[in-house]
Amino acid sequence: MFSKIVSVLLVALLASGCSAYKSAEMTPAQVQQKIAAGDLAAVGDKVRVATTDGQTHRFKVTAVTDQAILGEDVSIPINDVTTVETLELSGGRTAAAVGGGVALWTIIVAVALGGTIAL
Repeated sequence: MFSKIVSVLLVALLASGCSAYKSAEMTPAQVQQKIAAGDLAAVGDKVRVATTDGQTHRFKVTAVTDQAILGEDVSIPINDVTTVETLELSGGRTAAAVGGGVALWTIIVAVALGGTIAL
């Protein structure tokens, strides 16, 4: 039972450490222009979009038109967008998460077996 709980926690930690939202420093007008041109978000991207009313929306892009950015249950007019951040894989975070996970798992197994690890 203990090892199952630890395994689930380890997978959650690894998955959360592998990606980060990436944003570009632009004015809202520049963001809107790049969305309309198809340069900022593409179908399949996971995005975090902030709008002029102060709301933040997280979704997977299903379409981008010259008028709106669309997700499964969301349609945001481009004129309402102030920032767009895309979720991207982070090589450094992935390496750190995997290395930390392996070290943690090794320690847990050693303790569970009643032994110690000589460092």
